[in-house]
Amino acid sequence: EVGGTVPVLMHVGATSTENAIDLAKHAKSTGADAVSSIAPIDAPNDFEAALTHYSAIGEATDLPFYVYWFPSSGSTDMTAERFLEGLAKVRNFVGFKFTDMNLYLFNRLVDQSGGELNAITGPDEICAAGMMMGSDGAVGSTYNIMPRIFIDMYESFQSGNVKEAMEAQVKANRVLALLFKVGPVTGIKEILAIRSIPVGQTRSGYPRITDEGRETLRKGMGAFDFEVA
Repeated sequence: EVGGTVPVLMHVGATSTENAIDLAKHAKSTGADAVSSIAPIDAPNDFEAALTHYSAIGEATDLPFYVYWFPSSGSTDMTAERFLEGLAKVRNFVGFKFTDMNLYLFNRLVDQSGGELNAITGPDEICAAGMMMGSDGAVGSTYNIMPRIFIDMYESFQSGNVKEAMEAQVKANRVLALLFKVGPVTGIKEILAIRSIPVGQTRSGYPRITDEGRETLRKGMGAFDFEVA
């Protein structure tokens, strides 16, 4: 659909390595520019097992590969040296999305990689702080409902106005705090629905918006001067 106007990075994470490989091959066949994967979400907390998973995906295609890093995807006592040494063995490894609040570790990864890897932060709550710690970009869920705030944050930081970037982060975090009251995914879907962007309900097993939750969102967003209608 984008017709080559922007790069397309496709996430191929799955509960099994075999499924992730199939998805990576499919991504290649559809013209994706790169693939990314989390470790199997129900797998043991074992970095070596995660490396085996990542390596198999990296070998499956010639596409650039991004590791989608969550603390639950590998050892929680990770060091930058161990992380980079292990992933250096993964074919086509070019970068990582770091979905963790440990910005010290993120900064160590940026520093130790010498700028050779594309370093992306994940948690929306610390997007501005991630920029200060050396991120090349960010991927987040709430960018779908408040893109302007994050664009302002990025542009302010790029122009050297750290104070304005942090002010934008404070605005974003007020909305995030509200979303946490009703469930982030539930709340995001409801706001998109209010904006006439139909994305459906959450899947079975996830909480669905209640009338009380819907009213909480409307009142809260109104207090933040955040358009919801």
